Amino acid sequence: MQIEGQAIVGAVRAVFFDLDGVLIDSEALWRDAIGKTFATAGISLDDGLYAMCAGLDTREGVRKVLERFPDCQADADVLGREIEAAVHDAFARDPHPMPGADGLLKRLCGLRIPLALVSASPMALIDLVLRSQQWQKHFRTIVSSEGMRAGKPDPGVYLEAIRRMGVGAADGIALEDTLAGVRAAHAAGLRVLAIPGYRSELAAIGQLAERVAPDLRAAADWLLRVVGQTGRAWGACENERLETVPDSVSKHTGAQIKGVGAARQRPGGGS
Repeated sequence: MQIEGQAIVGAVRAVFFDLDGVLIDSEALWRDAIGKTFATAGISLDDGLYAMCAGLDTREGVRKVLERFPDCQADADVLGREIEAAVHDAFARDPHPMPGADGLLKRLCGLRIPLALVSASPMALIDLVLRSQQWQKHFRTIVSSEGMRAGKPDPGVYLEAIRRMGVGAADGIALEDTLAGVRAAHAAGLRVLAIPGYRSELAAIGQLAERVAPDLRAAADWLLRVVGQTGRAWGACENERLETVPDSVSKHTGAQIKGVGAARQRPGGGS
């Protein structure tokens, strides 16, 4: 799929969503759970350590932190379970859906675009969020890093999702917010629409992503324009009015773009 101005070459036959940081604004919940859990092990995390773990599955992130503290005798699996239990409790109260997330999913389904969810979070957390928002019906398949050989940035989770969706990688586009997630989707052959969460990752994300947007609403405007033309080619929703493409969604070439230079600073955790 090549995009030049408003011309679309090739069909978008599937959209692959990350969860944390894309559909739900959960990173503050992860940061609180991670910080409090590591504090019980005598470890205080700074922003650099949180960022180092962005987009990784919980236990991989915990192991990376513990590598920096070789004298700590805490068990990575135990810490991981405690973090996920705390996040589960927070999600049960309010998973904080991103503004525009529900509307975007409904619009894409109205255009008959198959959707996949590809997340580093464990299935118990994914299921809790989907049930609370009544989003289960929107996704044709859900793939978690849990049980996979490796999580993001390994492309395995995306390759599995592509296989289940029955589409070619070149016909899909992924929405991701972390460098680990962008690398995983890109390595699987997908185009990437990125909503960066870390200033430190902007340049690297910009080298891989098809488009970079400051938030989900701006990303949705561009995405609906693209898949809307695809949907019309399939005869879906022919009378639906499509959004215009905002200036804040740009092809990123390494320079900061409008709205993204102040990317929200976020901790590690599920993705």
